[in-house]
Amino acid sequence: VQYDTPFIDRILVQVSGATEVPAGAQIAAVLMAVAALLKCAQMPFHGWLIQVVESPTPVSALLHAGVVNLGGFLMILMAPLISEVSAAQWLLLAVAGPTAVFASLVMMTRISIKVRLAWSTCSQMGWMLVECALGLYELALLHLVAHSAYKAHTFLNAGNTVELSMKKRLVTVNEPGAKQWLAAAALAGLFMLPTVFLSNETSTAHMFSWLVPGIALTILLSEFLSAGGGVVTVGRGLIIGAAFWALYWLQKTFFGMVLAPPESQASLLEVVFVAALIAILVRGYYQIRYHRFSPAGARLYRFLFAAGYLDEWSTRLTLKIWPAKLPDVVRPRAVVSVSSTSGSGESA
Repeated sequence: VQYDTPFIDRILVQVSGATEVPAGAQIAAVLMAVAALLKCAQMPFHGWLIQVVESPTPVSALLHAGVVNLGGFLMILMAPLISEVSAAQWLLLAVAGPTAVFASLVMMTRISIKVRLAWSTCSQMGWMLVECALGLYELALLHLVAHSAYKAHTFLNAGNTVELSMKKRLVTVNEPGAKQWLAAAALAGLFMLPTVFLSNETSTAHMFSWLVPGIALTILLSEFLSAGGGVVTVGRGLIIGAAFWALYWLQKTFFGMVLAPPESQASLLEVVFVAALIAILVRGYYQIRYHRFSPAGARLYRFLFAAGYLDEWSTRLTLKIWPAKLPDVVRPRAVVSVSSTSGSGESA
């Protein structure tokens, strides 16, 4: 009604050429953000995704590699409108950001491989929506494609989990020291800093998009260097870092050329908010990974293992708002014991 056309492509053209978004279109953008949050199983409406892992593994593979991505697809499709409505962007950040951090940490405590993958999907969908909120739609598209391929493979490969788990038990986890952290940060900086300076992206959000993989690479290299090995290990670290960064740069550039997204309108406050979430995630990862059996680590592990009891709270609240009518109890037929029938036969 606002743009006098039912066609999405024409609406997006008018949005791109307008200087101000009408109030009705802003409300529509917020409602589309709500739809994306529901479809992507963001808290507190994440329970359906965790519970449907009881379905057969091929069905789970199709669900986690396809259907759950529709929220991100909707945000990418409506990028010109979403990028102009700050209320929709903040809604995505406020819900998907904490969900991504919480689900990432809960995933580390899961025992069942399918439940672990379900929490991983919940987390990855959250980060994808955060990227949309920051205007990094090329990263969201990369996330969507890579997550689909990864989840389809991991669900269909779930049968090898027992063997992989036994192999992991043979690997000693060494906590990186200060030297390993500094060396890993230096190696990651060799790839990150030149890329930031050579890229033509000047917005805060796009510069931040290079910092996040730099943090991930630092964590990866720190664990790799903590295993020891001297110069050979450093050389292997450089090879791993170069392959990691080359793949990220090529894929980010490719999807940026394919999508040609609108320029990011993310404010500094939004970027700082996401940076704080990532700092919490790294701190929680460090606690669970290396200090799980400390008093603080044990308390955090128990809380995350129970997923904060969010499923129970949301279920009780839902039943209070929409009480479910339970089916009538069917009385079973009277069961006649064998002894009573035999006794009656003898008396007869």
